[in-house]
Amino acid sequence: MNAFASSKDNTELPYTTLSDKDSKKIINRAKSLELFKKAKKIVKSEGYELNGKRIAVHLNEADTNVAYFYLEERNKKNKNKDELNPFIAIADGGESFIQLAKYEKNGILHSKLYKNNTLFNETYINKDGLFQKGSYVFIEEYTYDLTEMNNKILEEDNDVNKDNMVTASFSWSTFWSCIKKQGKDSAPLRTMVMSACYYVCLTGPPSCITCTAINAGLTLGQAGYCVKKAW
Repeated sequence: MNAFASSKDNTELPYTTLSDKDSKKIINRAKSLELFKKAKKIVKSEGYELNGKRIAVHLNEADTNVAYFYLEERNKKNKNKDELNPFIAIADGGESFIQLAKYEKNGILHSKLYKNNTLFNETYINKDGLFQKGSYVFIEEYTYDLTEMNNKILEEDNDVNKDNMVTASFSWSTFWSCIKKQGKDSAPLRTMVMSACYYVCLTGPPSCITCTAINAGLTLGQAGYCVKKAW
């Protein structure tokens, strides 16, 4: 997905772009943190490297700035082929996120999400957006098998009028449909974002909007725009 898509109607996006001067300050501050240095070691061990692309934005609901450092797989041919945006994100509040994602040879989207340099989830998602064996989220001392959510995903895909997936106020159906309309069918990417934010979205709009905006790679306009449409 294009990382710099824009809103197509009057829906307010969940982030504000910053001036070059402010962006530079935020990016340099993030680079100086031990969190960032440790994150770089993790991505290196996972076979990724910084690709030189970086941005900083202000997330409105969280009232915080986030610096994004985009990644690419080392020694990979056709690096832009999959239209994925793996990244390191550093928030002003001292939180870090690493989202790694790649398509395996069998077409399965394999992703890993680290929060504060600790693995939060690992997923394997097929072309229909369903979790495959080995997909888990780790919350404190608990491990949750994400394949148990496949029935809920199917319910949402089969009935766009049903909003029972998270809360009455957030519609995964609308989010699903909106992302799909922005370009090619991206069911695996939709599910990847859900795996990171499903439990967070139970707590309400600010946390949910921030989580989905961050973990969609900011795919800036598209994911951000669709998150706002879903509330």
